[in-house]
Amino acid sequence: MNPSLIDLDVNGIRLRHLEWRSPEPATQRPVVLVHGLSSQGHTWDAIAADLARDRRVIAPDLRGHGDSAWAPDGYHVEKFVADLEATLHLAGIDEVDYVGQSFGGQVGIALAGSRPELVKRLIINDMGPEIAAASVGATRTTVSGADLRGFASVDAAEDHYRQLYPEWRSDFVRSFAEHQLRENWAGKYVLKADPDLFWLLGSAGRKSVPYLWKMAGRITVPVLLLWCRRSEVLDATIVDKLVDMLADGRVHEVDAGHFFPREDPEQFVRLVREFVDTEH
Repeated sequence: MNPSLIDLDVNGIRLRHLEWRSPEPATQRPVVLVHGLSSQGHTWDAIAADLARDRRVIAPDLRGHGDSAWAPDGYHVEKFVADLEATLHLAGIDEVDYVGQSFGGQVGIALAGSRPELVKRLIINDMGPEIAAASVGATRTTVSGADLRGFASVDAAEDHYRQLYPEWRSDFVRSFAEHQLRENWAGKYVLKADPDLFWLLGSAGRKSVPYLWKMAGRITVPVLLLWCRRSEVLDATIVDKLVDMLADGRVHEVDAGHFFPREDPEQFVRLVREFVDTEH
């Protein structure tokens, strides 16, 4: 099932989102799938197609990512939240189940904390209002792509990502190579993401931490935190603090790395469905 590609003018910039609709009328709430930092909406293709069997599925390219425009007014978390609110409003959606990978989970925390009537279930994969100090350096290197100048072809990019992420399922590697990059004027394939996003892992991102903890404390809807135990992004202190402050929060530990949805999408979808299809 291929998604529709929809461009909207939102908050002064052009934003792209992907949408899947099954041939049959949806019987469940729409689900929003939000990617991590420097990624893009196509990272959800296989997962979205599965969920779209009975749901309308939206996967945005956040501002500065994928085929959305880079944002001259910046990348504070509140900007992403405002973009999502406007996008869902224009799509005629007034309540969703929200699934966020990594930074997309932080955006979900802010959205659920500020708009409890919009987010009915929140699933966060391997992220909290802040990341563990032990993971900061490795995360900045991965997101920035500082050692990556470009590729001669998509096939060359696929080879690079296959070596970098050997645990990913093969189709996710290929999709990442196809959609993460753009061909530049020199005929090289380079990252689509705005390099300024890098600062979200530095001083600009640290300024959002108190706000994100504040928003977490305001969340009233059920929350599932998927804690990837082969990742260093979270530690027990952050997990315990987050769950303690949530009105209805639970943790499910998985034997996976930070990119669990791309390692084992079948298990990921099963956990998502079990959580969002259950009334709490």
